[in-house]
Amino acid sequence: MKHRIFWKFFAGFFLLSVLLSLAFYALVVGRARTFYLRSQQEALARMGGLLGAELAAAWPFGGEGTLDDFIKEKGRQAGLRLTVIDPRGRVLADSQKDPAAMQNHADRPEIAAALSGRPRSETHFSFTLRERMLYHALPLRTGGATVAALRLSLFARDIDQMFVFWRQRVFVLLLALLAVSFLASLALSRNLTRPIRELARAARDFGGGRWRGHVPVRRRDELGELAAEFNAMADRQLAALNGLERSQHELEAILGSASDGLLVIDAQERVARAGPRFSQLVGVADPLGRPYWEMLRSAEFADLVRRAAKQDIRSEVEINGRTYLASLSPLPAPGGTVVTFHDLSASRHLEKEKKDFVANVSHELRTPLTAIKGFAETLAEEASGDARKYLDIILRHADRLIELTQDLLALAELEEKGIALRREVIDWQELLTGVRVLFERKFAGKNLSLQVSLPADLAAMDFMGDRYRLEQMLINLLDNALRYTEQGGAFVRLRRDEGGLAITVRDSGIGIPAEDLPRIFERFFVVDKARSRRSGGTGLGLSIVKHIVRLHGGRIDVTSAPGEGTEFTVTLPPAAGD
Repeated sequence: MKHRIFWKFFAGFFLLSVLLSLAFYALVVGRARTFYLRSQQEALARMGGLLGAELAAAWPFGGEGTLDDFIKEKGRQAGLRLTVIDPRGRVLADSQKDPAAMQNHADRPEIAAALSGRPRSETHFSFTLRERMLYHALPLRTGGATVAALRLSLFARDIDQMFVFWRQRVFVLLLALLAVSFLASLALSRNLTRPIRELARAARDFGGGRWRGHVPVRRRDELGELAAEFNAMADRQLAALNGLERSQHELEAILGSASDGLLVIDAQERVARAGPRFSQLVGVADPLGRPYWEMLRSAEFADLVRRAAKQDIRSEVEINGRTYLASLSPLPAPGGTVVTFHDLSASRHLEKEKKDFVANVSHELRTPLTAIKGFAETLAEEASGDARKYLDIILRHADRLIELTQDLLALAELEEKGIALRREVIDWQELLTGVRVLFERKFAGKNLSLQVSLPADLAAMDFMGDRYRLEQMLINLLDNALRYTEQGGAFVRLRRDEGGLAITVRDSGIGIPAEDLPRIFERFFVVDKARSRRSGGTGLGLSIVKHIVRLHGGRIDVTSAPGEGTEFTVTLPPAAGD
């Protein structure tokens, strides 16, 4: 490449010099020859004027022979060819040829002009001498009339021979200038291409990772500016590469220390990056470049990867008998996906142990609590005074413990994997009547109202569900309304909804602050702890409701504000019984 650029520069410079030299030679030589010819024509004109005056003074001569002798003598003296032609074109005298043997010259342009009274110069071929000649003709006047034409002529070859020497000198000078131009073109081309070669070498070294240092800046023109900018760019790129290398080392250190498995999948479904934890997770030492589905043979995970191309996905997956929370996010590059695997096995195992412990303890407490309550009731029938007061306290707390153990057992049962609903056609009229009878006395005891609305078309609706669980759901919702309502009451309504069947339980109680709404379905969470302790609430009722709704494939929504009451809306799908 560098030689090609060099020769392009050199050929351009030298060719321009050659063209300029040829143009100069043609211009100078052409103009010099024209100038020389013009000077010869002027010399002939001056000589013709002198000879013409002398001829006119002696005209007419004694005879044509006397005129011819005079012309031959004058031609010899002047070193020119002289010719006299009469008005009819006949040659009267000639200094070099016999006039009688010469052709009529009336058709010669210079003769025709002279006979008409105008001097004229011409260069053309002489048929008499068989050579090209330079002619100048002028009229001879006596008595106011043109009596003849005098023509002076020179051989063109004599003019050319006199011009050759000068032309050779010019040619030698141009050759010398071309030699200088050749050397100057070589030097200029080398001077221009050297910084380009250095830049090309530096670019190759930089691209190949063999940076040898800055390109020398020897010039102050655009090429020098280019070299300086290249050096600055190289410094910036080196700084960026060093920063990228540090970031790469930091990323590798972070990946190596991360407890979660990291996987990056490219657009071709191959592993582009993987952390050490992921390699341990799948049992593959070097997963890079391999299709992810060779190591994670899971149709569920493959579906997650496809869905993660457009949005973030979080889901649990089973890998080698362990449970992981997989978080998938699309990368900026099309088709790329980053996945993190958080091991849930230990926490799930601990959670199961806690649930089993609670269930077992609750189950074991139920029998002695039942016995305590039974004996306390027996003693209370015969006791009086302080003894009866103490027994009433024992009975109240026994009831609270029994309720807590029942809720814990119910929640443990609902959270058990694989639980099946006992589906049957629900008679909503009967179910709501039973729930209303159960709560009417309790609401009346607090001077609260309880209203139930069931449209006629819903009463005859064939809806499949678990009657016991649905009744348990309504009991917990109404129990929650009863505990937190001091005036007004509660309202239960069933209606058709676009999502299926909607069950609404609204109360006029104390309401729930906005910051507590996201947590109300957590187990043991209560909004007003003091009220819950006084009323005997366990904090498990809404957790039980949430699980029952999920088992039926529905959803539960809540709207509330402090002092404005609370409204729970349970939406069950039309196919809840399918």
